[in-house]
Amino acid sequence: MIDIQAVKDRHRLEDIIEAEGIPLRKEGAHLVARCPFHPSDDTPSFTVYPRTQTYFCFACQAWGDAIDFVKRLRNLAFREAVAYLEGHPAPSSNPAPLPVVPPPPAITADHLQVLDRVVAHYQLGLEQHTEALRYVLGRGLTFESIKAEKVGYCGLAGLCWTLRPAERLLARELGLLNDRGNERMWKRLTFPAFRQGRPVWMIGRAPDDRPPKYLGLPVPKPLMGEDSLGGSDEAWVVEGVLDLLLLRQMARELDRAIPAVALLGTHHTRQVAVALRDKARVYLCLDADAAGRQATDGLIAELGERAVRVELPPGAKDIGDLLPEEVKDLVLASYLADRKGVCHGKQSSTPVRPRMSA
Repeated sequence: MIDIQAVKDRHRLEDIIEAEGIPLRKEGAHLVARCPFHPSDDTPSFTVYPRTQTYFCFACQAWGDAIDFVKRLRNLAFREAVAYLEGHPAPSSNPAPLPVVPPPPAITADHLQVLDRVVAHYQLGLEQHTEALRYVLGRGLTFESIKAEKVGYCGLAGLCWTLRPAERLLARELGLLNDRGNERMWKRLTFPAFRQGRPVWMIGRAPDDRPPKYLGLPVPKPLMGEDSLGGSDEAWVVEGVLDLLLLRQMARELDRAIPAVALLGTHHTRQVAVALRDKARVYLCLDADAAGRQATDGLIAELGERAVRVELPPGAKDIGDLLPEEVKDLVLASYLADRKGVCHGKQSSTPVRPRMSA
C-alpha cells in the first residue's frame, strides 16, 4: 500500500514544479506561474498554495496536489506518477503532448441573458443564507450596496432546473456549470462585473478562505470597474473586489463619482495600462503587504508623476479592514494631500481605526 501523505511530504509541490522548468513568482502567500497545461497563458493563471500543497489554474481549471500535477504533466497513471516522484523508472519515459484546450467561446447576447438570470438566482440565494449575508455585512457593505452591486451567494440547489436545456449549455460555456451540471460557484459569494450596467462576468469568493479563495468565470475577463472610468481624468486602483465595492458605496453616500478599478490580484496587465493611459491622476491603494507594495512600485514606475500612493493606516491590510467612515476619511485625506502637491507615498495623517475583516 502506498502512503500517499508520506510521498507528498517528501516532495514539495513548488520544488516539483520548478524542477520541470516552470518558474514560480511569489505573490503574497501564494506562488504564480504561466500554466503548463494550456497554451497562450499570457498572464499567470496558475497559482500554487504552499500551505495546502495544492495548485489551481484560474483559466483551464486544472487543480490538484503534487501527484496530480505529475500525472497531468507527464500523462502518467497514479502509480507511475508516484514512481516518478520517488525516483524509480516509470513506464512512460516521455511526456505525451499536452491536450489543446479550445479557446473560450465568444460571449453573445444569449450568454449575457443567461448570466442575468444566474445573477438574480444567486441574489436570492444570498437573501436566504443568513451566514453568507452576515459575512457580507460584516465586511462593511450595506443592504443598499448589496442590492446595487447584485452581490449573491451560490447556495440554492437547482440552478440546472431553473435554466432551460439550451440555457444550461450556455451556462456551461460561461463556466457557471461544469460538464456534470454542478455549479462551479457552489458555496461562494458572487460578485458580477458590469458593462453599461449589465453583468458580463462574475467572480466568486469562498467566505471560509478555502483555496482557491477567488474563482472567476473562465471566459474573457473585463477590468472590474472599468465602466466607471469614462469621462474622468482620475482613477483609483485597488486590489480586491470588496475594496472596489466599498469605494463605490462611499461614492453613493457622498453623491459623487469615484472612478475605480480592481486588479483582482497584484498583477497589472496591458489591459490596466490601456485603461489608465489618459488619466491625469491615478490613486494607488493596494494591499499593505509585500506583494501589494511591489505592485504599487511597478505601477508608479509605469505611470510616473501621474501616480499617487495612498498609504493605509497602521494595522490595516486593505480597504476592507476599514469601517465605512474610515474609508471616507482615507479618500478625502488622499484628495486633500494631493491637491497640496503631496504625491508618491506621502499624504496627510488621518486617525483611523483599523477593523479586522470578518
